[in-house]
Order: sequence, then C-alpha cells, then structure tokens
Amino acid sequence: MYQSTNCPGNAFSAIKWGILALFIWAFSSCTSTRNYTYFKNINTDTSFNDLVSKDFESKIKPGDLLNIRATSLSPAEDEQFNKAAATGETPGFLVEPDGSLLFHRLGRVQVAGLTRRELAAQLQQGLLSYMKEPVVTVNFSNHRITVMGAVGSPKVIPMAEEQMNLFEALVQSGDINPEGMKNQVMLIRQDSSRKTIKILNLEDHSILTSPYFYLKPDDVILVKADTKNTEAEQKRRNIQTTLALAASGITLVVLLIDRVFK
Repeated sequence: MYQSTNCPGNAFSAIKWGILALFIWAFSSCTSTRNYTYFKNINTDTSFNDLVSKDFESKIKPGDLLNIRATSLSPAEDEQFNKAAATGETPGFLVEPDGSLLFHRLGRVQVAGLTRRELAAQLQQGLLSYMKEPVVTVNFSNHRITVMGAVGSPKVIPMAEEQMNLFEALVQSGDINPEGMKNQVMLIRQDSSRKTIKILNLEDHSILTSPYFYLKPDDVILVKADTKNTEAEQKRRNIQTTLALAASGITLVVLLIDRVFK
C-alpha cells in the first residue's frame, strides 16, 4: 500500500528546529564588538623620554580647606591644636580670601602660595614655643576630581595629595565602558580665571608625555560615548527582540498544530 512521504509530523519537526535556531540567534550575545584599546600604536617593548614629572606640589590658595594635624610629646597641647575649625559639615581650616587662616596659639597665619610641606614646616617652627617636638601634617580636604560620561561608575574622587594620573582616576571610576571612546576623552581644567578644554586620545602613547597626564585639583574628565555605535547596537537589539517574540509566537502555534496532528 502506498504511503505519502509528506508526513506532517516531519514537516512540523523541521519547522520547530528552524524556529529554535532563530530563537537562539535572537537571544545571542548583544555585546558590542567595537575595537577599543589603550595605547593602540604600541606594538613592541619600548621606552619613552621627556615624561612629565610627577614631583610637583599644588600651591595653597584662597578657598582651600586644609586638614592640619599637630602631634607632639605633649598630649594635652595636641588636643588643643587639633580642634579643627568647622566649615559646614566638613571639618578643617578654611583659607580666607586674603590667603590666611586662623590657627590656635599662632593666630592668623598667611598660607596662600605655600605648598603643604612648606606650611607644615612653618607651623612646626611656630609651635616649638608651645609643644615638645611637634610634628605637623597638612592635607587638602576639598580638592577633588570629577569623572563622568561613559564610565562604569561616574563619581567625584577626593584628592588629598597632588599625585593622581588620568588612568588612576578612570580605574577608580570603573574604567571606560565599551561604548566609550578612548580617543575622545575630554578634560576640563580651571586655571585661575581661565577654563581650558582638552581632547585626549588614550589610544595613542603620546598621552604619557602630555602635560594633562597628571591631574590637577578640580579637573573634570568627561568620556564621550560613540553615539553612532550605540544607536546601531540599540537597533540590532530591537530587531532581535522582535524576532524573539515572533519566534515564540510561531513556536506556540506550531506546537498546538503538532498536537492536533498527533
């Protein structure tokens, strides 16, 4: 007896496998394949000259908030000297518009234009009349770096000392996202009454010799996102989502029909 080879079950089985393949593709990885690397133009071991020195110190200026601690062999005197002046919710010594601050026993001290080490040495010398073998440490309380844009965790980073480079700030902010453009990193720097905007290319090793490699207080780092790449990726994801929903609907219909023909 003749039997037809056009078995509905086989046909539906083929359809189901085809839909399954489509379903898997639709939910495959949506990660961007954009090629982005630091120092793209370094291919072999090398060394660089004329690097920017990190041995620089910020000058104290009006508006700075300083954390000053004095210790000695006189605990009672230490307690008096370490009662820091309060500015809002942040303890510290505020540098007045005239460049001075008010310090216990020493009165008004002119500090603008000094480095942290210079001020510490000056205060230690002045405290010799009141404390036994004083040791003074000075740090900045309101110096900070702002990192924003296409990074893992945009944030304001405290900068108690002078030495922080661009990559340290980026790492503390979760590094640059896949959609972030390493060749379009904007640095905004305030110098007295002038604001400078510099576009940095972190794919080029020239950043290592750039005067912007080491950051200054109140620098703002903005990592630009590749909007074209992001828009294309979003369209691809939308198409995949639509196909996944369509595949789910078709699968349901095929399963229902398959049960009818069994």
